[in-house]
Amino acid sequence: MTWLRTNLIGPATDLLSELEVGESLIAEHTACVRLSLGVEGLFRSEIRHRWAGWPPESTTDGSSVMACSRVDNDTLIVIGLTDIDFAGEQFPFQLHITNIGSGELTVTVHIGQLDSATGGPPRLRDAVITIGLSDTTAGDQPILTIGRRQAAVDWTEVLTFTIPVDEEPSPRLVAQRVRNRIIEYLELASSFEAQVTYREHAPIAHVPNEVINQWEDWVPTPPRNAEWDNVVYSADELEAIDAFHSTWDRVAAALPNELQTLEQVQSLVEWVELREAAAGANAVFNRRGRFPEDKEI
Repeated sequence: MTWLRTNLIGPATDLLSELEVGESLIAEHTACVRLSLGVEGLFRSEIRHRWAGWPPESTTDGSSVMACSRVDNDTLIVIGLTDIDFAGEQFPFQLHITNIGSGELTVTVHIGQLDSATGGPPRLRDAVITIGLSDTTAGDQPILTIGRRQAAVDWTEVLTFTIPVDEEPSPRLVAQRVRNRIIEYLELASSFEAQVTYREHAPIAHVPNEVINQWEDWVPTPPRNAEWDNVVYSADELEAIDAFHSTWDRVAAALPNELQTLEQVQSLVEWVELREAAAGANAVFNRRGRFPEDKEI
């Protein structure tokens, strides 16, 4: 949430105070560039974990704000495109960022042209989104152009949440969120089927590399020397982290630098050991399950 406060809430708050009602900025403006970083963090930290329609194991790899407009005294609308799964595909987004008073902003996220088959974000190539440039559409209605085809964007609301403008999340809340990410990692590492699904949703990703590298995203090395919240993590969970890390460290060192295909890696004795160690750690974490992302336990 610190990332969102710095790169999304910060510039949005500035724009709500600096822009006149009805005034807009386009992509090249510094504030739009800052907001692009915030939108990327929003999809990675919030949307993919809190919207049921997000495709499992997919991720984003860049967001671009095309325009931001102050539409009334309290609301900023931000429009742009987000890349998905490192494959050159994109989907349109629209944010309504509203100052609701009491030191809080409400962020409502819309995604354009949802995939009718999956209910998730579309995967568009060579898409361009413009504001009010269609001869058939009046006003500032966003227009999506793909090749020679133009259409008004059909927005679907996918998530609304509130962020305090100033208050930083407590260390405990941060620990709860990290704990949930560790559980998600263990679910992936402990299931060959989940790894295959990951590849299907992110075909450009090399899944064995992801399984090895993602552990370090959430767990300090070595974990035994880290400071852990003894309420968020029980003694047996910390033991499970340490035991899994020992296996992970040994497997990571034993694997060749250039990993083979997923099927070939899954046939390795070391990969089976990693799966079994992850399954054991995941079973320990599942005794208490996931913790809330937005309030302390």
